[in-house]
Amino acid sequence: MRYQSLLNRAKREAIKSQHTHRVGACLYKGGSIIAAGYNQVRLKRTGLSYTNFVESLHAERDACSKVAKAKLKGSTICVVRINNKGKFLFAKPCKDCLALLTMLGIRKVIYTTDCSFKEMLIANHK
Repeated sequence: MRYQSLLNRAKREAIKSQHTHRVGACLYKGGSIIAAGYNQVRLKRTGLSYTNFVESLHAERDACSKVAKAKLKGSTICVVRINNKGKFLFAKPCKDCLALLTMLGIRKVIYTTDCSFKEMLIANHK
């Protein structure tokens, strides 16, 4: 599969996001996309006072949660961030997401920059 197809699918996911930073991700393995997700903000309730607080769900975690862990091993994830006009922005996964992707056995990350995209083998993310 060409990277452009992955970028387009991840971009469609990012468009769904209602967050200020619109991020989408898609997982690819064996010639097809196996899952996709986008970043979300959720309101949660805490303690006895039942006060609301905001919790975010990163696009990478959302996509990974839709596939059995065994199926993720050796896959590639594409992460895209867009602005309100649909232009690509820097979308390198955060250190917590990289740790999750490493633990799940994801082989490669493709992410957007301001003008293009980059590839990163997970083993070299330090």
